[in-house]
Amino acid sequence: MRVPFYFIAILSWVVCVPLIVSDPRSAQAAEWSSQPSVRAGLEHNDNARLTIQPHNSVTGSTVSPRLDLGVSSDIWQITGSVEAVQKRFSGESGLDRDDRYYNLLTSYRTERSTWQVAGSMSKSSTLASEQINPDAVLIQVQKAYDTRSVNPSWTWAMNELTQLQLTYSFNSVSYVDGKRVGRFDYSTRAVSAQLTNQFDPKDQIFFSAGYSIFNVPATTFESKSALYQAGITRTFSETVRGTLSAGARKTSNEQIGFVCTVTLGPSGRCIQFVNATVFSKGSSSTFNGSLEKKYETTRLQVGFRREVNPSGLGAQIQTDSQNVTLSRQFSSKLTGNISARNYKSSSETGNVASVNSHFYTIEPGLHWMWMQEWSADLTYRYTYIKRAVENEPASSNATYLTVRYAWPRMSVSR
Repeated sequence: MRVPFYFIAILSWVVCVPLIVSDPRSAQAAEWSSQPSVRAGLEHNDNARLTIQPHNSVTGSTVSPRLDLGVSSDIWQITGSVEAVQKRFSGESGLDRDDRYYNLLTSYRTERSTWQVAGSMSKSSTLASEQINPDAVLIQVQKAYDTRSVNPSWTWAMNELTQLQLTYSFNSVSYVDGKRVGRFDYSTRAVSAQLTNQFDPKDQIFFSAGYSIFNVPATTFESKSALYQAGITRTFSETVRGTLSAGARKTSNEQIGFVCTVTLGPSGRCIQFVNATVFSKGSSSTFNGSLEKKYETTRLQVGFRREVNPSGLGAQIQTDSQNVTLSRQFSSKLTGNISARNYKSSSETGNVASVNSHFYTIEPGLHWMWMQEWSADLTYRYTYIKRAVENEPASSNATYLTVRYAWPRMSVSR
């Protein structure tokens, strides 16, 4: 049975808010705050759809106001944000969009426990050119979609060295006329538990277990997965820190489809089909590693991981990725960075061949904080992608200039 998003959201906050209200310490003075901001940008992209078909270069503009609100005391806090993004393009039709993002976070802390509920809603689009991810690059048509998520969690300090965290998450994605381009509404539900122990001053070990359900109503596809992981975080020195984890995922899938019941002749040609539920099982490994080295004005980060994420193509995507990021602070106001990311994606469940792809990005940039309220970013990105269903690779060159102004944070205590 599918649980409505709003029921989960209301239940989560019904559990958390009474904890805040019933605690005598919550009557202490609370600080109310707000901070509006706005960013504006220009961009140029010679292949915004990452297509191998004939295409035009486009120039776009962005205007995005945002408002952050919050109220907090020593033991609890409630924060939220609202952001609108308007993008307009010239050079090619069908790329304009108006996106909306809403976020809310509630947390409550006792001596040994922390309760937290995070929720979000958004109206976005598949060609969000500032965000490159394995799912986004697989579609070359602008499609609007809505997302909703609720993530309650409880963290308990069992003692000074050991911590237990229990988490539940619900996420749903629905597309506007998505079936026409092979995009399907889906939802995911997941529970997880993680035990962390500070083994010694330099080493922290952790063990986690989780269970998730991925559901695509339009195709009757449902996938259930159990995930187990163990890892260690080691502080080699004041400037070097690394994390390594590995585990296994076991998956069982079911889908209503056609099954052959009668064959004809030596060729085995099927002449009669019936509707039946088709079951399948599989397993895969998961891993995650990162290493960070800090210098006086430079930071180097290296990472690799294998993860499985839901996709609007009706499958779960397994992605192997590697990344390198180098950042350097040239002065108190100017910072430079360059990053390279490599991804190889395939259908982990759902058997959707169009998911298989290999792509990488190279992205240098500059960040200039010339005043406390004003900042600017200049970024160039090269993207390469080779999809399994296409004979040729596609690539793009994009440049982004973004200016942001944040009003001084306003706060009052009551």
